[in-house]
Amino acid sequence: MTADGTLPADLPADHARHLGAQALGIEIDWRHRFVPPGTRAAETPGVIYLDVGGGLGAGIIDHHGDGARPSSTAELILQHRELVYVHLLGPALERAAAGEDLSGAKITLTLVTHFNPDFDGVVSSYLVRQLIETGDVPVAAASLARYVTEVDQGRYELRLGRRETFFAPHIAQLAIQNLPSQGTPHERSLAGLMRGLMLVEGVLQDLQGLRGPSAFHPDHEDHPATHWSKRPEFEDVRALLDEEPERFADDYEAAHRTEVSLPARGTGRLGVSQLAEVRVPTFISPEPPRSKLNKYWVRASGFPYYICPYPTEADRESPRLWGRVILSLDPTWSDEHGVAPSLRGLGFALERRECEVRAVDGDERPPSPRWDDGTCNNGDPWYDGRGHDFTIIDAPATCTHLEYDDVLAIACGGRFWHVPLASGTVTLMWTADLDEAGDAASVLKGTWSPMKCPVGIDDRLAPFYESCRAPPSAEEKLTSPAVVARREARDFPPEARGGLELLHIEAAEGATLEQLLAGMQEAVAKHGAPAYALSRIRLGPHNSDPARLDGLVRGLGDVDVDEMPVTHDELVLFNHRSLLVRAVGAGSGEEDGYLEVLFYLAFVREALRDYRMRLSDLLRSKKRSQQRTGQLRRDVLAFQTRYYDLEIGTGRARKVSERLVDAMHLPRSYGEIQDQMRQLAQLEARDDSKHRERADVFMESALFFVAVAGVFETIVAFLSWDGFQVEKDWWWVASLFAPFFFIWLLIFLMRRRRRT
Repeated sequence: MTADGTLPADLPADHARHLGAQALGIEIDWRHRFVPPGTRAAETPGVIYLDVGGGLGAGIIDHHGDGARPSSTAELILQHRELVYVHLLGPALERAAAGEDLSGAKITLTLVTHFNPDFDGVVSSYLVRQLIETGDVPVAAASLARYVTEVDQGRYELRLGRRETFFAPHIAQLAIQNLPSQGTPHERSLAGLMRGLMLVEGVLQDLQGLRGPSAFHPDHEDHPATHWSKRPEFEDVRALLDEEPERFADDYEAAHRTEVSLPARGTGRLGVSQLAEVRVPTFISPEPPRSKLNKYWVRASGFPYYICPYPTEADRESPRLWGRVILSLDPTWSDEHGVAPSLRGLGFALERRECEVRAVDGDERPPSPRWDDGTCNNGDPWYDGRGHDFTIIDAPATCTHLEYDDVLAIACGGRFWHVPLASGTVTLMWTADLDEAGDAASVLKGTWSPMKCPVGIDDRLAPFYESCRAPPSAEEKLTSPAVVARREARDFPPEARGGLELLHIEAAEGATLEQLLAGMQEAVAKHGAPAYALSRIRLGPHNSDPARLDGLVRGLGDVDVDEMPVTHDELVLFNHRSLLVRAVGAGSGEEDGYLEVLFYLAFVREALRDYRMRLSDLLRSKKRSQQRTGQLRRDVLAFQTRYYDLEIGTGRARKVSERLVDAMHLPRSYGEIQDQMRQLAQLEARDDSKHRERADVFMESALFFVAVAGVFETIVAFLSWDGFQVEKDWWWVASLFAPFFFIWLLIFLMRRRRRT
C-alpha cells in the first residue's frame, strides 16, 4: 500500500482503486446529522457536509456555493473524491502506512446533510459510504450522478400519458419525503435517509450494469428502474403515488393559471435583445397543494413557471402567510422563438423585501452572509437559484415573513430583474442646422446669451465659452414615466460655423437601467442617431445576469467601445463619439466635467471637419475670391490661437480627455488642416504670379498699341503732306518704322524671358 492509500499497481484489476475501511479491517460507526438548508460550515475532522456547507473543500461538498456551476452534490463527489476520501480516511491511512495494524479498530464518521434529504442528499450519502467502506464507488456511479444532476436541475420530464415515468427512482424518494411520519425533525429525516439508501442500493442491483442517465428513465411498465415499486418494503410509497392523479385534479381546479413576463436567459450584446422578455405560462397554487408530485404535474400540464406555498411548523396566524414558498421554472422550456426565461434577480428582490419586513421587529437571522458577493447580509436568505441556473427560488430556512400576496407581487410584477439606478443621466448631442449666417439654427426660443466657463474645466477655455451662445433650455416630452428630459442648444464661436443640440435624459427616483435605456431609445427614434453621447450611471444593489447587464450598459454607449479604468470606483467606456461612465462606488459628489470635455472636443472635431471641407472646396475651385479665402484664413488662425487646446479639464476629466482626443483622431485632423493651409498658400502665390503676368501683358500690349498708333499717325501725316515725294522722301518713312520694330522686339524678348 502506498502512503496515499492507493493499492500497488500489480494487484488484480477487480480490486478497488483505494484501500477502504474494510480492507484495513476498520469498522465505521456512521453517524448522521441534519441542518437547515443553506447552512455554512468549516472543515471539521471526521465530518463530511453534503448538499450543505456553502462551498467545495475538504469535508464540504455543496453545489449551492459561490460560483458553483449547475450541478449536483453527487456529481461533485465523483469529480473531487479526494475531498471525501483523504478527509475522512486520511488519519487512518497515515497510521497504516506507519506500520500500525488497524484490524478491529473502530472510528466514528459523521455525515451531515439538510433536513428531509432529497434525492441528491441520499445518493451523495450513499456514494460517500461506499467510497470510505470499499475505497471505490459502484460501477454505475457516474451514470447515477449524472441522473441526479438532471433531476436536481429540474430537467426530468414527467409525461401524463406515460404512467411508468411516475415511478422513476427519484420520484420514489420524493414520495418518501412526503410520507406521514412521527418523531422529531431529526428522527423523521434519519428515517427518510435510511429508506432512501435502501432504495438506491436496490435500484443499482436491479439495473444490473446498465449505463448512462437514461438507464434510470423508465420507458416501459417493466423497466428495471421501476422494480422498487414491486417490493413490499415500499408498498406505502407505491400507494401514495397511485393517489396522485386525484390529488392533482383538485390542485388544478383551485389554481390560478395565467401568463407572466420573465427575463430572457443569457441576453447580452449578441442574440436576444437586452430588453427581451418572455411570456411564460404560470401556475399559482393559492394554498399548499395536496399533490406530492405537484411540480412534475404542473410542468407536464404545460406550465413551466410554478409558484407554490408549503406549510411549516412556524406558520403564523395570517391566512396569507406561509412559512415556505418555492418558485420554480422548467429549465427545458422555451417559447416558440427558442427563447428561454430565467428567474435571476428574483431571490435577490425577495430577500431585500424580506429584510425590510424583518427590520420592523429585528432580523434574528445569523449575521454572517451565506454568500460573499454582496447579495445578502445574513446566513439564511432566500435561496436565489445560483446552483440551479437560476430556475428555483426557495424561502429562508427560518421561514419567510412575507405574506404570500407580497411574494406574488414581486414574482409576477415584471420588474424583479430590472437593475435599479442610484443615479443616471444620458446626454445626446446632434449637430445643429445652420442658418444663413452659419450659426446654429435652433427650434428653442429665447435670447441667446454667452456661456460661462463651467467648473472642472481649465480656465484657459474661458474665451471659448464666452464666445459660445445658448438660449434658455426647454422641457422635452417623452412617454417613459421614469425619466425627465430637457433640451438645450449651444452655438459655436463666430469663427466656427454651427453648434450642437443637446438632450439631457435623467432617471427619476426609483428608475431602473432598463427604463433609462428605453427613454434614450425613444429619443433616438424621435430625433435620429446622435452625433455624440454621454451616459453617466451609478447602479443600485442588484443581482442581474452579467451578460444582460453588460448589454444594457453598453447599449447606453455604443455597440463596440473600449474600457478605460479612471479611478477605483469608475469605469469609462468610450469610442470616437460616445462616452459612458459607470460609477461603482458611493461617489464623492465631485463635478467630473465629462460633459464639457465631450462638448469642447465635439466643437474641435466639428470645426476641423468644417474647415477641412471649406478648404477642400477652395483647393478644387478654379475661381478663388480673395474675400472668401481671406475670411477662411482668419477663421482658422483665430481658431488655432484662441480655441485649439487639447489639454483640457482637471483630475479625472483630463484623463478622459486624453483618451478621447486620441479616439477622435484630433491631432491628425489638425495636421490635415495645416497641410491644406500650406497648399492654399501655394495656390495663392501661383495665382498672384499669374495676375502679375496678365498685368504685364496688358501693359506691354498697351505700349505696343500706342507705338503703332503713333507711327501710323505719323505716316498718314507724311503721306498727306503736299510736299511729300516718295522717290525722294522714302527714307523718312523707313525711319518711322524703326521705333515700331524696336518696341516689338523688346516685348518679344520680355515675354520669352518670363516663360523661362
